[in-house]
Formats: sequence, C-alpha cells, structure tokens
Amino acid sequence: ENTESIPSEMLDYFCGECMWSVFQKVTCSMRVNALKKRYNTPHIEAMRSAMEKEVCNKSDQLVKEEKELQAKVDVLFQNWEGNLEDFCPECEWKGDMTCQSRREYLHTMHKVEGKTSTAHLMIQSPQCLYSHNVEDNEKVARFCSDCEWGLGSSCSDRVKFLIAQYDSSERMAMLSAMDKPSCMAAPNE
Repeated sequence: ENTESIPSEMLDYFCGECMWSVFQKVTCSMRVNALKKRYNTPHIEAMRSAMEKEVCNKSDQLVKEEKELQAKVDVLFQNWEGNLEDFCPECEWKGDMTCQSRREYLHTMHKVEGKTSTAHLMIQSPQCLYSHNVEDNEKVARFCSDCEWGLGSSCSDRVKFLIAQYDSSERMAMLSAMDKPSCMAAPNE
C-alpha cells in the first residue's frame, strides 16, 4: 500500500473508534495496534495505512467541532485554577449521574486525562458549573436537616432514604427533599 498518499495534517481526521472491519469487529485503532505489533510499523504509518479505508476518516464537520472544542479548552486552561473553582462535581450531569461520576467515567472508559475531562464537561455540560446552578446552590445552602419532612421523618432522614433507595447524589436528594417547603430554612436577614 502507498501510505504516503495521506498527508500528516490529515491525521487529525483519523477515527480510532470507527470500525475498520465490522465482520472481524476491529476498530481503526485496533488495526493500527495490530500493524505496529505484527509488522513493527511506525505509529504514523500505521494510521495512514488504516485511513486508506474511508471508514477510518472523520467528517470535516466532526474535525471542525473537535478543533472548536479544543480552542475552548485551551482558553479554560489559561486560567485553570480560577476556572476550576466553577466546576460542580456534585451537580447532576444527567439522570442520577453526577458531574464527578461522568468525569471519572471519561477518565476510566475513554482514557481522557482528568484535567481535560473536567474542561470538556465544563464546556459541553453547563449543568456542571456552579455558576449555572446559582438558584439550586442558594436553595441547598438553606437546607434544614433537623426540620420535619413529614411522616415522622426529618429532612435529613428523607435525604438518607433517597440516597439509599434511588442512589441519588446527596445534593440531588437535598433538592428533592426541599420540594417540601418545611425543609428550607428561612433566609438570613
């Protein structure tokens, strides 16, 4: 094969998770690794070889979106310490999954480094920002754990029940318990 036919700048279009062979259940990354292991093919040349198959190439739109995301990540990294303070690990990402759980998932399953996975969440999931959750944060700050929720239970007991029964995060359980106004302390005057 003529692997020189794909210029090095085109390697941005490499789609590692795409299927190089559906029949053999081999992704493009798996093909690259096989070429490296079996034939000692240098990494770049193995990528170029895999990209000879159209399925290993990302669309122009996807590459454009990835570059735009990376530009936003780079901006976040310029003041990382200050921006990191806005990350809300206990906020709800989707369903009962917290932003911290999503960050750990990205790190474990997709090998996205912690700082980068946090930045991606901050950009793509505004619900993972304290600044996006101002009203809920103010509400949680007024949570009254000793107040009566109902049925002889305190608001704190209700939170513990929701965590145990539904595997809710503590923050989401508190917000749920606070649907009953009795679990909300009066605002400080």
